[in-house]
Amino acid sequence: MIDTPLFDIVQINSAERGIRLPPKRVSKRATTMQEAAAKRDDGIERGLSHADRVKAQWRVWAYNYLVGLVKLQTKPFLAEDLIEKAESEGVWCPPVDRRHYGGVIQKLARDGVITKIGYASARTSNCSPKCQWVRSEIASDATILNKPEAL
Repeated sequence: MIDTPLFDIVQINSAERGIRLPPKRVSKRATTMQEAAAKRDDGIERGLSHADRVKAQWRVWAYNYLVGLVKLQTKPFLAEDLIEKAESEGVWCPPVDRRHYGGVIQKLARDGVITKIGYASARTSNCSPKCQWVRSEIASDATILNKPEAL
């Protein structure tokens, strides 16, 4: 028994009726890590630009607000914990799409405000693993466990 059909019935039926189907869309996948990073950065920038169009200078405002919240964190946290805390406060203006937070979190990490220390299960995504963060001052004071002895 063959799992895949031998003929594409949709193309056969449309050809009999003289209908021309559009070509199948082929997704362009990145072939190098540089291309993948460029596509990632482009997606982040498009999302943040959209948030800025909805609320002027949202990315700057969100960055500064989250920096203030990070300074209050004493234990490891997930981005969802920080976002939920921010959204529970009355002065916070959430973006149109929650994915816009990703660009702000990445900027916090690149600027050295937060440091990734591992992964933990996230409540908002059915326990899938997400990055676990800690305030950078706390990360610099941490000791490395199971550090190999110097030879």
